Amino acid sequence: MTAPHRRRGTTLIELLVVLAVLAILTSVVTLSARVVPPADETSPARRIATARARATSLGRGETLVLRDDSGQVVVVRTQPDGSVLGARAWHVNRTTGEPTHAQP
Repeated sequence: MTAPHRRRGTTLIELLVVLAVLAILTSVVTLSARVVPPADETSPARRIATARARATSLGRGETLVLRDDSGQVVVVRTQPDGSVLGARAWHVNRTTGEPTHAQP
């Protein structure tokens, strides 16, 4: 009888497993190395978002007095339902209170 031949090389499954492990490691390293700048706590948009969260959690509105870039005073009112009134200068959606992109 002849001795069985020993195969050299790898199977397709082994290659796929190695590629999957490399993909997972790459994604973990990429996400951990990403630098996120800290949010400016004094920005009007951040103050509006904080006031909106307080208004919805406490169930009562809140009024903010802010200055825009030109120095003009703007009064912003956050409602208990999450809507924001008077925040157009900072391009904040009136209904959701979320920032929107400036219109050209």
